[in-house]
Amino acid sequence: MKRIGEIPVSRRLLLVVFLSTVAPEAASSRQFHVPGDFSSIQAAIDGIAPGDSILVAPGNWTHRETRIVHLGSVDQIVTSCGFLKAPLTIIGTGGADATIVDAGGSGPGFLDTFLLANEPHGDVVLEGMTITGAGSNAAAVIGIDSDSIVIKSCKINGNQLGQHGIAVQGNHCDLVILDSEVSFNNGGSVGGLAGVALIDQADIELRRTRLEGNKGLGLYAGWSAPGPAVTITDCEFVGNKGNDEAFLPGGGAAIGTIKPVVIERNLFMGNVPSRWYSIGGGLLLGGGLSGSIRFNTFAFDSAEGGGGIAVQEPSPQLIISQNTFVGCHSENGGSAVSVSNVAPAFEFSNNIVCHSTGDGAVMNLSGRLLEGGCNDYWENYGGDFGNGWQVQPLDFFLDPQFCDLDEFDLTVSDTSPCAQKVNSVCGQVGAWGVGCGTVSLQPFTWGKIKSLYR
Repeated sequence: MKRIGEIPVSRRLLLVVFLSTVAPEAASSRQFHVPGDFSSIQAAIDGIAPGDSILVAPGNWTHRETRIVHLGSVDQIVTSCGFLKAPLTIIGTGGADATIVDAGGSGPGFLDTFLLANEPHGDVVLEGMTITGAGSNAAAVIGIDSDSIVIKSCKINGNQLGQHGIAVQGNHCDLVILDSEVSFNNGGSVGGLAGVALIDQADIELRRTRLEGNKGLGLYAGWSAPGPAVTITDCEFVGNKGNDEAFLPGGGAAIGTIKPVVIERNLFMGNVPSRWYSIGGGLLLGGGLSGSIRFNTFAFDSAEGGGGIAVQEPSPQLIISQNTFVGCHSENGGSAVSVSNVAPAFEFSNNIVCHSTGDGAVMNLSGRLLEGGCNDYWENYGGDFGNGWQVQPLDFFLDPQFCDLDEFDLTVSDTSPCAQKVNSVCGQVGAWGVGCGTVSLQPFTWGKIKSLYR
């Protein structure tokens, strides 16, 4: 008689087979500690198997090595704190403020803090670290001819990147950046981009990340067919400045792709392109771009054309809807939005365009009537419409009634003409919706508007 709890022989054999099948996979995912198990991050990378994780203790980690690496079609001398392999996870156990990986700022050859090259076998995850000290025409984090790099809860700050430097670069390597900062990186001269760049065929997902104060664009993605798939949500592009030593457009972000993009719920504030290619202060769109540009705020971005957004060559499937443009600037037209003369008609609807300075707030050189309408134009100091822009159906010219413009609260009152319950024909206009009760209607001087940018 079989006893209670006893496993029949046939089932025991199946269990042995099952365990022998899963055991190697389970054993392949192990955790190792720096400095507990290895003295440096690079020693840990070299000593573990693919799929393992490295847990890095708080501290300032400066160990680096110099190796010859095949990049593209040539061998290069590279100095790095971490020559990565895939799949791999590296986690700073104390978080980014406590775990600093510093490449030192100068050294033999290219100086990449972390380099992933020729590893098309899985993802690399970098989490909970400050990554700094890259230089000599290199990048703080770079992936070349690999699957993808995932950056989570990291700070990539203060890298002096040299002539062609980029803080985070994907070259035939997808990038996913989550809950991070890419700030105050210096791209130097020639092609220095400073922030994040997708080169050649790679895709990018950017969520809840702040790109601030980079010299040489916040984000550059695309302009090589078919271009990347781009998703940017809940991010902040603040005070990025195009590189005056490089002939590159855009200040906050420049994106060119024929794949649909999703750019939603972001803040573009105080971004300026280079003096040599001064279009698209907040955002430059080109390259047959389609997709959704919605619920974004463009504030005090500035350029010679398209202070907030410059639209070059979109597809008719582009939708720019329910955004708020406030205080953007251009001397030559399109303080908030500029559309080029080669652009087809696309949808521009339910946006608030207000307090722009310089020339007309919106400019359309394409000669085509845009689709949509229901936009609110208010107190644009150089006029609402610049060269070629035509009033769309149901556009209106009323105070949007922001809840507290002094405190940069761009939600609107419950009596606003931009509120969905008030404007039953258009629905919500602008990025923010209702956030307060009735507010007083007071005009704002240019001096008061300027004081809003902190």
